[in-house]
Amino acid sequence: MKVGISAQILLTISNKIPAISMAHHKDSIAEVLNYIYNSIGLKYDQVKSKDTLIAKPRKTDLIKDKLNSFIKHTKQDLEKNNSKKENIQNGEIHTTSLTGERFMNVIIQNPNLLSELNKKYRTNYYLFINEFHIGRSLSVPENIYIKKREISTHYTVFNQMGIEVDAGVVKVLMPSDVVEIKKIENEYLSIIASELCSFIPKPKIEKPSMMKEAEDNKNSKKQRKVIHGVLE
Repeated sequence: MKVGISAQILLTISNKIPAISMAHHKDSIAEVLNYIYNSIGLKYDQVKSKDTLIAKPRKTDLIKDKLNSFIKHTKQDLEKNNSKKENIQNGEIHTTSLTGERFMNVIIQNPNLLSELNKKYRTNYYLFINEFHIGRSLSVPENIYIKKREISTHYTVFNQMGIEVDAGVVKVLMPSDVVEIKKIENEYLSIIASELCSFIPKPKIEKPSMMKEAEDNKNSKKQRKVIHGVLE
């Protein structure tokens, strides 16, 4: 499953920009992957809406000191995302438990991690798969005789500045009688991968390239008609 979801993510991203999967890369078994594991931490966090995620930094933000940015970001996360909140009302401390869906998130503890990966692989975005579940078989509300399993994937995406640009849980329902690994990968993990990679903008194609592509498609269709005897 680990290799399967990595393969689908790699396939989806590679349709937009060059990408590297550490699950498939030759360095995966060596010190690089261990370095990554030793440079991060995991914590349960509240699922964030797309509107609350931090936007990409402006050019003027790029001059800020990277080390201080990482340390500040980590401390704020640890303070904000405790399982309980405390507030003072009329001089008394009131504690309330956080509600809402939670997911496994990543904290980058090593401020040099992303710069080191950038030097080695020339990467700009980093997608972490933090947790993966296949739920037990349950009847769907519409029909008790139809049973499905929920596949959920917890993920986090950072840009080169260490800013979280996307994070949360992607879920998909799968019929409970589907047990073949390849079918799960191709039909269901591919859906998850597509949503995980939605943070990547579509590539911009210049107008001359679009016109040439349209002309090539037109010529290809005409050639196929000739081959099949539709045209002489």
